[in-house]
Amino acid sequence: MAVVPRSVVSEMHGEGDNTPRRLKVLLVEDSEDDAILVGRALRQSGFDPIVLRVEAFGALSAALRKDDWDIVLSDHNLPGFTAQQALELVRNRWPELPFVVVSGCIGEEAAVALMRAGAQDYVLKGNLAKLGPVVEREIAEHRMRLERRRAEEAQREVEAIHQAILQNAAEGIVTFGEDGCIRSLNRCACEMFGYLPQEALGQSILSLFHRDFSEACRMLLEQPARCTDSSFAVPSIEILAVRKDRSTFCAQVNASGVRLGAGWFLTLFLRDVTEQKRAEMRYRQQVERLGALRRVDIAINSSLNLNLMLSVIVDQVIAQTDADAADVLLLDGDTQALKYASGRGLLSPDARKRCIRVGEGCAGKAALERRMVRWSRLRGNHDLCVHGCEIQSEGFQAGWAVPLASKGKLLGVLEAFFRREPEASDELMEFVEVLASQGALAIESASLFERLLRTNTELQIAYDATLEGWSKAMDLRDHETEGHSQRVTAAVVELARAFGLEDEDIAHVRRGALLHDIGKLGIPDSILLKPGPLTEDEWVQMRKHPVYAYERLFPIEYLRPAIDIPYCHHEEGDGSGYPRGLRGEEIPLSARLFAVIDVWDALLSDRPYRKAWRREDALAYIRSQSGTHFDPAVVRRFVDIEPALPRD
Repeated sequence: MAVVPRSVVSEMHGEGDNTPRRLKVLLVEDSEDDAILVGRALRQSGFDPIVLRVEAFGALSAALRKDDWDIVLSDHNLPGFTAQQALELVRNRWPELPFVVVSGCIGEEAAVALMRAGAQDYVLKGNLAKLGPVVEREIAEHRMRLERRRAEEAQREVEAIHQAILQNAAEGIVTFGEDGCIRSLNRCACEMFGYLPQEALGQSILSLFHRDFSEACRMLLEQPARCTDSSFAVPSIEILAVRKDRSTFCAQVNASGVRLGAGWFLTLFLRDVTEQKRAEMRYRQQVERLGALRRVDIAINSSLNLNLMLSVIVDQVIAQTDADAADVLLLDGDTQALKYASGRGLLSPDARKRCIRVGEGCAGKAALERRMVRWSRLRGNHDLCVHGCEIQSEGFQAGWAVPLASKGKLLGVLEAFFRREPEASDELMEFVEVLASQGALAIESASLFERLLRTNTELQIAYDATLEGWSKAMDLRDHETEGHSQRVTAAVVELARAFGLEDEDIAHVRRGALLHDIGKLGIPDSILLKPGPLTEDEWVQMRKHPVYAYERLFPIEYLRPAIDIPYCHHEEGDGSGYPRGLRGEEIPLSARLFAVIDVWDALLSDRPYRKAWRREDALAYIRSQSGTHFDPAVVRRFVDIEPALPRD
């Protein structure tokens, strides 16, 4: 590429006013007087020339190497060389630099020869008045040439960038005309369709797509005739594309068209989404299979009905494997035979009566070897499908049997049957085995839960009997309050039920009531059984019994939910209670309920220092303590149900 001088008219100053315009001139002239005249002529034309005069050819060459110029003015005849030789030297270095011959005597023929060789013009020294306009014109034309050249280079650069972008785009780009003939394919499109860069040119665009999508392609070719604008775009679609070797792939296609001078040109932008579609399909399968496992898991966790759980598993096997039938055979521990338990899709009623010995047929072999067994008539191992004539008559071509085992214990076999050869990927086989594991879990869970429920009930009875024993032991220690724990327990349970507590919470209330005075086991008999009033120090000891109760019960996790009553039943609504001085709703609800019942039973019971109160007086006292000692809401509900509360 030619090197262009940097200082051109853009460096000249004062255009449009009287300020001289700077001009860098390389003057090839052997006469100093003529050089002065040239400088004067330029200044008279409004220039402020910076002139370097050279006489020798070597000096000219050196000047061209070390600086750049706005224009070269050269005499025709010089010592040792001519203007023709000077022009050749300038053109080799600066091809577009204006070159004007300034000569005292030059023939027309020589002038024409120089201009043909690349000189812009010539001026006679006898008529230097023309030099300024010639220089100004040549400088202006030079500027225009430079601007045009720069614009062309910029355009070529843009086109090269566009071409590079198109060729290296990550999606295939195919262009074609209104006639449907392919005009170009970028590198990605060539790789996508398997063509060399020139092979597909001129072919019909229809050859790139499966015949099922020919109509969509024809509609695209008809789009220009229907378009009233100079361009259009078609929304993205998915089509089946055809490679050179006639194999196919799924492509996502966007199309656009533009009207140019030569007519309409259309462009397709393609992405191969085959792997994406496969990934989406695998993802959907995984989601569906996870959903199937989730449904089985819900069935296992929400039902104790083994038949229901097995039915859900069979349904999911059929849904996820496209099996025509499936069933579950459970192992009879007494006979060591596999017996039908649940199934779907078997046409013969006798199939539900099957009984297969371990080791017999496909199911028996799976049970014996504790591994999945597959049989197929196409693979020639259909002798494994020895299930009895009721199965052989179903017309199945293939089948699978998967053992149902839990912790090394065989529970049964899961079977799937197909009337055509199934596609059995490793992922599908793994899923079937997971389903079989879920089936084994369902069977094991049902039996375990039944045993656990029975054991839990027995344990619950034992716990409650133990608590009642503790309660009676505490009452026996203090004969004056004998039966108190049982009475308040029965009464507070009724009040809690009337207050709307759930059965589980009521169970904790009952245990807490039975144990409400267990902390008194830490109080010495001298204080607990003292017949007379307690001293202040003795009361300090007595008020510690809720803390003793907390310390005894908290380490027992089973009793931790019942700890509120033993720990907080002496707290009062106004904060005057003990041991922590809780107020209002800071006091647990169960303790607020029990506080009313505890005082009510104490008032209605005989004590050594007083007789039992009348019911009316006890109720009046409890009402009077509403909002201070007792929770008003609890008092209101207590008063409503008090006549029905048990006392014996």
